[in-house]
Amino acid sequence: MNTVNLPFDVLHAIISSLDDKGTALAVSLTCRTLRGLAIRRLLSILPINLKDQETVHALHKFLFANESARIQSLRKLNISIRSVDKPYSAEETVQCLVDILKHATRLEWLALCTFADDGLFDDFPQVLDAICELSSLWELVVDGDWSSPVQTILRRVRSPLKVLHIRPNGIHLPEQTFWIDPSHHESLLSQRLAFSLEELHMEGAALWYPLGYKGVQFPGVRSVFLGYHGGPQRMETFLHMFPALNGTFDTGDLEFDEGALLKANMAEQRRVRALNKQSQEIRTWKYLDRVIGDTHALYMLALACSVRHLVVKQVCGHRKEQVADILRDTQPTCLNILIRLSHGLRIFEDLFPPEATPVLTHLVLVVFYENFDTHVGNLNPCCHGDAHEIQWIALLVRHRRCIPVLMFFQ
Repeated sequence: MNTVNLPFDVLHAIISSLDDKGTALAVSLTCRTLRGLAIRRLLSILPINLKDQETVHALHKFLFANESARIQSLRKLNISIRSVDKPYSAEETVQCLVDILKHATRLEWLALCTFADDGLFDDFPQVLDAICELSSLWELVVDGDWSSPVQTILRRVRSPLKVLHIRPNGIHLPEQTFWIDPSHHESLLSQRLAFSLEELHMEGAALWYPLGYKGVQFPGVRSVFLGYHGGPQRMETFLHMFPALNGTFDTGDLEFDEGALLKANMAEQRRVRALNKQSQEIRTWKYLDRVIGDTHALYMLALACSVRHLVVKQVCGHRKEQVADILRDTQPTCLNILIRLSHGLRIFEDLFPPEATPVLTHLVLVVFYENFDTHVGNLNPCCHGDAHEIQWIALLVRHRRCIPVLMFFQ
């Protein structure tokens, strides 16, 4: 292929903007001249997975074959190595991994899959040191078994992280409790890290908030995604921990087993709701772009700020009054609502309070039919055919008419 007359400045700009793997691979096959540019682009958009010794040695050989161009393009790395004892020596593999980490000065995203029995971080502290010395990371994912090396990384990491994902299989506290006490969990974060974070993900954690606990403050966090919780959530805690929250707030779900007593106790839910309302009389968030949660969590939180996009999960007939209160609290313009149709069509009666509908412009209803009688092996002919008898078109038209300003309905 004759490349003499090609406008390389334009081609470089085009290839540098590619975000599709297939397109970048196709470009890499066109000619030797463009291959180098395409490879560097692939290294910058694809997460490289190091899952065993072979992948570590292969990546090391590939990167250092053209060190100045390739390793500086490496942006995303996933380390999930279970064993370093074969076929190469452990020392050789560890040295290759350390070389990659030390020279990847523009690495932005790092995922660590930790296992209690892998020994990589415990037996080879030089790997841990190399990770902590990284200064260019903006996103860190910790996935797997919670261990002291992971705690060390969170304390010592030099990078001013913007996004942190914590997905532990289990955290063993001194009390040997299954639930994570955030006072233990968040104290692992360095003060510098707490100030740099803008997005915190803890979806894989099961959280318990002790009474009166305020928590570590994250003044820069705009979005937070929480995991299962075994008890009531308190706005006093969240307002202290995330004073600048204005992006996404995923409350997590009330855990099925541990939260069963609270789910069945409406008096306690109303008490928690009243306390959370009281907490927001002095200070609250002004605006949240998106809020996600189940009916119990959102009802008890009693959010007092405006919400653009609200996602309500686990809605069924005997909770529709709570849903109506949630809509009055948040006044969303966009609403996704996941309805379990196990108690007939009564759930749609007065589901949308008139005072909330004037601002609602986008509505997505996800309805799934569930017949509890069939679950227990008791086929009830009176209700077994309900899903087939529902006049879905008429139902949708009725809701379209009751919300006059609705622009989008699915």
